[in-house]
Amino acid sequence: MSLKPHHIIERMDETRFSELFSECTRKTRHTLESVFSKKRRGKPVSLKSALDRKTGVQGVHAGLKLEKHEKYADELIKAYFYERKPLLKIALDFFAIPNEDGITTEELDALVDAPVEKLDELGKQIATAGIAEADYALYLVYLQVKNAFKLSAVLDRFGEDILEEAPADGAEQTAAETPATPESSEPTAT
Repeated sequence: MSLKPHHIIERMDETRFSELFSECTRKTRHTLESVFSKKRRGKPVSLKSALDRKTGVQGVHAGLKLEKHEKYADELIKAYFYERKPLLKIALDFFAIPNEDGITTEELDALVDAPVEKLDELGKQIATAGIAEADYALYLVYLQVKNAFKLSAVLDRFGEDILEEAPADGAEQTAAETPATPESSEPTAT
């Protein structure tokens, strides 16, 4: 079972999405806001007040869910993980995948094909480093790790009902098609 980035965004609650969104680069946030935030009373939503920021984030989340925009969902998740290099580094080092501070161009087969026991071990190491279990679960699902949905950390966040569902809109992406980390610090969207 694997989820495309827009399926991951669809399953996030508003609080988790807001956390993910707020920690991305300004460029990513502004791009997504300009594409997905709704106008109110004929005027663009101002993001100066807390209420308008919340409305803007809700608009982006709703827009991504409604339009199932794969590219923007992918960019958002990549931008978030770019700020989570310690998690990336621990995971890549654990599986002896060459990397530079969590960034790699190497194949991730050792991680993607890892047995549940190894993923549990990695989870313990990540928890010891003080990294949130929610980030670990998101990372495994984003990378489409084959045994991710056998871990309680993932099922707790994405729901056990995910095991009965299959993405309805086309063929599933393979891990090779989904990069582990962004190529630059500022994702671009066209």
